[in-house]
Formats: sequence, C-alpha cells, structure tokens
Amino acid sequence: MRKTGEIGQDERQVQILDPRNEMTGANRKWAAQYEVGNVLRYQRDSPEAGIRQGDYATVTAVDIQRNRISVEHKGRSFEYDPRRRSRVEVYREAERGFSPGDQIRFTRPWNEKGISNGDSATIRGIDSAGNLHVQSHQNGRELAFHPEENRHIDYAYAGTSQALQGATVERVVGYVDTGHTNPQLVHNRLAYTGTSRGQYDVAWYTDDKNKFKAQMAAEYSKTTAIEMPPSNHTSGRKAQGGQGDRPIHGVASVRRGERSGAGVERP
Repeated sequence: MRKTGEIGQDERQVQILDPRNEMTGANRKWAAQYEVGNVLRYQRDSPEAGIRQGDYATVTAVDIQRNRISVEHKGRSFEYDPRRRSRVEVYREAERGFSPGDQIRFTRPWNEKGISNGDSATIRGIDSAGNLHVQSHQNGRELAFHPEENRHIDYAYAGTSQALQGATVERVVGYVDTGHTNPQLVHNRLAYTGTSRGQYDVAWYTDDKNKFKAQMAAEYSKTTAIEMPPSNHTSGRKAQGGQGDRPIHGVASVRRGERSGAGVERP
C-alpha cells in the first residue's frame, strides 16, 4: 500500500489497547487469568480503593495461590481479590504504526466525541505533536486527537464477522483456523454474513478444507433461557437425605456468538 501511494511514507508508532475478548465474566474473577502488564478499565466506582468508573490501572503482579492481583493506579500500588472487582475491561498493550491514509477503527465508544464502538475513519494527517487528524467514514466529520487521549483504536483492514454486519465492501477475504477457533463461532450464519459483505469478490482461506466445509454448513442455533419443571424440593430448604439445597427452578445454558478479535497487520 505504501508503494502504491495509498498510505504516506511517514509512520508514527502508537501504543494502543488490544481487548482481551477471550476473558469472560467468570474468567475476570480469577487471578490466573490475568497477565502482568494487562491494562484494566473499571466499569464501576470502588470508593475504598479510590477508583472511579472509567479509571485505568496496570497489573503489576499475579498471585495465583492467594487469588490476588496487584495493580498500579494513579501512582500508587495495591492488591485485591479480583472476585471483588470483576466488573473490568481487560486489555493488552500493543504497538501499531499509523501513517496518513491508514484506515482505523475505534474499538470502544467515545461518547464525548459522538463515536460508537466499531466506527471507522481515514487518517488524513499526523502533525508534529503526534495528533491524528482523521475523517469519519460514518458521517464525514473531521476529528483531531492525540493517541494518549484514546488508545482504543486499531487498524480497520480486517474485522470479525459480527463487527462487519451491515457493512458493504468491494472484496472479502475470510480466514478460519479450524483447529483453533471455537466451533460455536463457525456455522452457516458466519458463512452468510462473511460471504454477503462483498460486492465483487469473496475468498475464504482455511487450514483444512473438509473441516471448514463441515463447520460452515452447521446450523446456527441460539438456546434461550427456559424454566425447568419444579422439583419436589422447596427452594431454600434442605432436601431430604441431606443432599443440600436445591432450587426448584433452573436455567438452561445460553449459547451465543462471542465477539473476538486481535490486532492485524496492514495488507
């Protein structure tokens, strides 16, 4: 792209926050799931720790045996059991090289600027102070900001099928690693969504053609919560025979598509 003049010769290295989408709500309660260097964004206030909603902290140590993580927050360090503060977003720091002409995507809402999660833009220029001057693909509006103001950006040359729903592009190149992709995320809905985005050309790449064909032909199903038939036990009381408390209602597991993604290089 640089050779063809689609992007400029000047490149600015920028530290971004790459979301760890593989961490579920349950994962975030256990220290073993965190890594030193992870950046946390808190979704609610924690007055006793001096944390406000929207604050960031960096993981500095992980104690699996005691289920504790240590973080640095606004110049001070403390540790806690992540079960007490599991309402967090977890990120890895990553580096990207941005140049004029690059396509970028906002990976988190930026309400102050009227930007939604998934909005994209073209970098029109980078000034001497490092500010990115971008133009929105959604409404054509121009915006200038320093990457330190918002590190929730990444290349927009590729995305998950869920992120691209509703989009129309000239060509689609899809990739599925049949050995390392959650089977619940590869199904006929993915085949339809991915294939129907392209106007002129679609190409799928995979490590195993036969597995790929079988997975993409699988029916997509979403199991909803249902009420189980009442049992003979009363909620909150001991069952006969000392078997412990059993609720009279249960909920079937809910299978839903997960949004996942990772930083990508330019084509």
